Amino acid sequence: PARIDCLHIDGTHADGTNQLHLNVPTGATFELSVNDVVEMTLSATAVDFQGNSITTTGGGSLTGTWTDLGSVTTVDVNGGTIDGTTIGGAVVAAGSFSAIVGTTITGSGILSIDDTTESTSATTGSIHTDGGIGVALDLFVAGVIKHGAAGSLTIASGVVVITKSYHTLVVEGGAGSGADTLVTATGGAEGDELILKITTSGANDQVTVQNGTGGDTFIMLGGADFIMDHLDDRIRFLHNGTEWVEETRSSNS
Repeated sequence: PARIDCLHIDGTHADGTNQLHLNVPTGATFELSVNDVVEMTLSATAVDFQGNSITTTGGGSLTGTWTDLGSVTTVDVNGGTIDGTTIGGAVVAAGSFSAIVGTTITGSGILSIDDTTESTSATTGSIHTDGGIGVALDLFVAGVIKHGAAGSLTIASGVVVITKSYHTLVVEGGAGSGADTLVTATGGAEGDELILKITTSGANDQVTVQNGTGGDTFIMLGGADFIMDHLDDRIRFLHNGTEWVEETRSSNS
């Protein structure tokens, strides 16, 4: 084949632009060699750099679809998005991110959070979630377990529907409407804890927690009702799957 040690073309194409046009028939390829060693080939569908690196100093952009970038040691992405792919799918490695936004996070190792932000509500702290949390094994808490402020429940025909573990009972008709009786508390399940208090001291906000048997009733100490007539009175229950079983109480005056 013909060999040219140096090729320099400086001309004007018919359309007025300076261009160099090289063409081979369909099915053929271009081949660039250094010292008779192939360094790059170009066909109608692919460019093969034969293991050589690509170095650019002026930046630019790449378009189209890239199916395999091979092994890339350093990638610095400063904008845009990475869509529709799995990172670390074949070889798992460490990564550092300032924020991760997604729908599902699944891991097989330890999740360790170094942030020390205090939790003062259901939406604060180093970890918080809009839903519930399931823990299959033991839960160790070195700090304080906080119930938060008591949720207010107004008795209706002897019934309340609990929504949390700590509640203030309001007599039917509203605070100060007169003594009332609590017969059942729905919304609980086996293993749930429930702490109850009343609104204020005095007969007009007094609540009698009635002893009973059956769904969502209260199994009281000694089978006797408990009259709550002081702001600092408390009673605590554990749900047995059917009823609320009294654990402890405090009666103040």
